[in-house]
Amino acid sequence: MADDGPRLVPYNPEPDLAPHTNGSHTRRRGRLSPGLTFGFLLGALLASSLVSRVQWLNLATVGSWPRPVISAAAAGMLVGVFRRDEIGATIVTGAIAGLLSLWGVYGIVRLSVHVLFVDRSITRVVTADLARLLAYGAPGGAAGAAAGWAARTRIEVLRASRSGR
Repeated sequence: MADDGPRLVPYNPEPDLAPHTNGSHTRRRGRLSPGLTFGFLLGALLASSLVSRVQWLNLATVGSWPRPVISAAAAGMLVGVFRRDEIGATIVTGAIAGLLSLWGVYGIVRLSVHVLFVDRSITRVVTADLARLLAYGAPGGAAGAAAGWAARTRIEVLRASRSGR
């Protein structure tokens, strides 16, 4: 019985493991998908209802810039409301949502209506239209995201002050 002592293994508890971060070393990250998805959908809905089909097909000559900018700003505002991150990331995400909502509707309209390009090639027309929509959508989406972020922040401050009374 004297030989049983060395065969016993001493108890060592398992060390505490750090939580898994999936490679991300940031402490807090905003969720990108809800704001971007809903922003894209709202912006595309507004762009398809506010902007006429003739304006989509002739962005250089027909119509003006306010309607696409308003729909991009609405997309950005929804991103700003959903995104709980710093304002820089919110503005970039709002600009992306505004741009994608305009480009998506433009692509659908351009593919569904066959138009002859008499004087210019289709590549030049589509490239010029996408550049013009970039100039409309990115600033509009960014401004809308900043407004949505400011409104959400102000509402959170008001709720905190009312619950603190």
